[in-house]
Amino acid sequence: QTMAGTDDREAGGVEPEASAPPPLEAEELPIASAKAEIRRHLETNQFLIVVGDTGSGKTTQLPSYLLDWEDAERSHKESGDDTKDETTANKSTKKPPLVFAPVAITQPRRVA
Repeated sequence: QTMAGTDDREAGGVEPEASAPPPLEAEELPIASAKAEIRRHLETNQFLIVVGDTGSGKTTQLPSYLLDWEDAERSHKESGDDTKDETTANKSTKKPPLVFAPVAITQPRRVA
């Protein structure tokens, strides 16, 4: 109530908005706990469908993971850190390089 006997809305005041919780850090998002599992699936499959709750980090974090993994692979190869000796390593067990392009991230209303 204002001093004139009316509430703030009638006096032209603005109701205070409910404060939103602070945003979570990337490591705190639910998708972070599935990061290693996502990578394992992508190493053995050509595509992956990720389903999760709104706000779980699917759209924001997954592209970041893909870029990080690809950059790490590229840096590893460029630095010559490959410790396997090609003459003794079984070439058939060598993993293909991780390349995540193109990447499509869609946001359907419902996965049927």
